[in-house]
Amino acid sequence: MHLRGWQLHQKRVYRLWHSLGLCLPPYKPSRKIKTGAKLDIVVQKRHDVRAWDLVHDSYANGEKFRCSTVKGEATCNCLAIEVDTSLRSGDIGSLLRKLFTQYGRPKTIRSDSGAELIAQELKMVMREFLIYPTTSEPGKPWQNGSNESFNGT
Repeated sequence: MHLRGWQLHQKRVYRLWHSLGLCLPPYKPSRKIKTGAKLDIVVQKRHDVRAWDLVHDSYANGEKFRCSTVKGEATCNCLAIEVDTSLRSGDIGSLLRKLFTQYGRPKTIRSDSGAELIAQELKMVMREFLIYPTTSEPGKPWQNGSNESFNGT
């Protein structure tokens, strides 16, 4: 939206009009981009596919912490949340081993392509259990949308 040479975003104009009590134009939310891309492996059985991710956050005092979340895609249940000030690939590997013995071995595990999730130690754990990791392309979080949505809520 251009106004006397100023470049304003439509949402900002809408918020200003609303705060001043002016008559508002109809709000049109932006459309989502549909790529038509399909996920590599579709869930067919209960523990076929699991999704996992790392979340970074901080406490009120500024101390940072990390969470590793593992979720079953067919059941939409959270299987594990590991929280610590630092999570290394060895910690995640031991968490995966524990989950494999408790819930069985999945066919694949979906994750983003973060350095901790594609480490050599984790690749060895997955080879040991004959699991095929699937990583999303950088900048495309919807390829691991199940876990990204879980982490957002």
